[in-house]
Amino acid sequence: MRARLAAARGVRGAPRDRSGARGPRRATEWLRGESLRDARTHRFLRTCEIVDGIPFALARRAAELRTRARRGSAVDALVVALAEPDGVVLTSDVGDLTALAAHADHVRVERV
Repeated sequence: MRARLAAARGVRGAPRDRSGARGPRRATEWLRGESLRDARTHRFLRTCEIVDGIPFALARRAAELRTRARRGSAVDALVVALAEPDGVVLTSDVGDLTALAAHADHVRVERV
């Protein structure tokens, strides 16, 4: 199972985007469709920055991280790049994300 990934900034998490969007296309990966099982995930997502659309500079930075780390998926690299600088990536699968974060600007990876 793919890790649940989120880039969180600061103690209380990053702000939502201006529209308050939660990124429904990505929710399929995080949610199960059962309200009791999904409640904690919904609470967590309220603290996260949800990005809808990938700016070219972010994609370029993610590609650079993948090249330097020599591992990790494009999604993993985007999550780490988005967490720069001084962010935290929460995941149940720390391997590739830790390798990517080693080349990032002060990004921590924590197991959940």
